[in-house]
Amino acid sequence: MQHQVHHDEHARQRGLSRMHQLYKSLQYMYRWCIMVFCRQLLESVEVCAAQKQERLEAELHSHKTNLIKESIRLGHNDLGDFFYNRGDLQVYFGLCLVCCCDPTSLNW
Repeated sequence: MQHQVHHDEHARQRGLSRMHQLYKSLQYMYRWCIMVFCRQLLESVEVCAAQKQERLEAELHSHKTNLIKESIRLGHNDLGDFFYNRGDLQVYFGLCLVCCCDPTSLNW
């Protein structure tokens, strides 16, 4: 009888060990899936941001070519808003200085 109890305890321990291994495997797979998803999401966001930045810069260049002062000012503002929303405050403040120091952008 004692041998049977010891055998049952050993089987229970093996079962728990297998469950622990399965849990660790599932935990690893879950983390891996989250990493892949986050990387794909980040890449997608970066591609969209790059496309929007190109579009805004092209519009601003077009406004500068046509010398439309109000459109140039708005183009700088749009580009500044883009960089602000992306968290690139250094570029944002640089564009603010361009708008503030550019005499053509002042409405006097």
